[in-house]
Amino acid sequence: MSLDRAAKRLEQDAAELFIGLRNRNPEASVALTRQMEQWGMDPRQPVIMLLVDIADRMASHVLRVIKGACPTRRFIGGELEGRLLLLCPPADAPLVATAAQKAVEQRTGSRINILQSAEFMPSTEFRDTFAKAGRCLDLVRVLARQGAICTQDELTVYAVMFAERSREELDAYIRHTIGALLEQDRKRNTNLTETMSCYLDSGYNTGMAARTLGIHENTLRQRLDSVERLLGNWRTAGRSFEVQTALKLHMLRLGLATK
Repeated sequence: MSLDRAAKRLEQDAAELFIGLRNRNPEASVALTRQMEQWGMDPRQPVIMLLVDIADRMASHVLRVIKGACPTRRFIGGELEGRLLLLCPPADAPLVATAAQKAVEQRTGSRINILQSAEFMPSTEFRDTFAKAGRCLDLVRVLARQGAICTQDELTVYAVMFAERSREELDAYIRHTIGALLEQDRKRNTNLTETMSCYLDSGYNTGMAARTLGIHENTLRQRLDSVERLLGNWRTAGRSFEVQTALKLHMLRLGLATK
């Protein structure tokens, strides 16, 4: 069998495996064990799913570019529902994602987005993980990110909240909630948006936030006072959640998320 035909056979086997796992076909577990062992992976251990946003590119072409860039890495790769999917051991996943992104950009000039799932057992949790990862990758696309490697953990909550929303609707939500901060930063370079994001991510700990930002704690407090003047009383439970959500979406959109 030629190398090209062998590669196509492997891709087809992987695609059939993924369909079986998605459909919870009992026979898929046997195929999973066989393919994981074939690629030097332990079927008793959890894996990580890398979901690659290939847009209008051919999945088979992108997969071969990735395989060429990661000849020593272990993963099963194939197409499912128009997405390129890789199953990797947790230790290999970050390296595969980085190498894949770099290789595709060098070969095609495109900066692809990659979503990295949490660890899961593919024999029993594939279907749910694929659905969650897909929603997260859809959110990344709506946020108009390019060249992002994001994790399911950082996006799941927002992907559920804003499922089926358009980019225009997300932009409107951000403007309505924290537009005053964004405008102040634009006019005066006050860094209020970054300050608030860091403060909230620090659990309202002014000392920790100030150290992270590299500023004096008094400077941080002054900025928070400015935020309150612009947004009003944002500390109530419902309002603080809205502000934190809008900040997170904005920072993700810019590629500056701190978590």
